[in-house]
Amino acid sequence: MAQSKDPVLKHMRKAAVSKHVYDDFPAFVAMLSSLDYWSKCDNSHALGHAFVQTFLNPENFRLSYEKLGEICHYSEKAMRLHCRKFTEHFSDEYTRFRSLPFPLLICHYISCTFNPFTGDAIKSYRLFSFHELPDLITERCADAAERDLCLNIYDYFRRLGMKQAI
Repeated sequence: MAQSKDPVLKHMRKAAVSKHVYDDFPAFVAMLSSLDYWSKCDNSHALGHAFVQTFLNPENFRLSYEKLGEICHYSEKAMRLHCRKFTEHFSDEYTRFRSLPFPLLICHYISCTFNPFTGDAIKSYRLFSFHELPDLITERCADAAERDLCLNIYDYFRRLGMKQAI
C-alpha cells in the first residue's frame, strides 16, 4: 500500500490530511459520505473502522495491506478487496458531489456529522469542524445570495443542535 499508484486512493488520502478542506471541499464531503456509508453497512462498524484506519489515520498510510489487515482484523486479501470497494464508492461519491451546488455540499456535510461514528472520526482525525463552516462559507462563496443561504443553513443546524443539547 505504501507504493500504491492508485490515483483515487491518493486523492482520498490527500483529502483526509489536507490542512484546508477549502482546497477540495467536494472530496472532503465525499470522504465523509463514504465513511457514513461504510459505517452503516454492518451493525458492528467493522467496515467503518477499516475505512478510518485506511484513509483517515495518517500513521497507517505507509503500512502494507498485511499490517493494515492486522489492525483492522482482516486478512491481506480482504483488505485489498475492501480498499478497492472503498475507492470505487469514493470515486462515485466524488463525481456526484463535484456537480452539486455549494449549499447542497454544506447540507450533506452537516448530515454526515449527525452520524455519531462519523462525528467521532472527524473529531479524532480532523481539525476542521462544524463550527468552522462560516469561515469556509465566507471564503468560498463569491455570490452574496449563496453565502447568505449557506450561512442560514449553518445557523439553522447550529440552533437545532443547541436545542437538542438542552
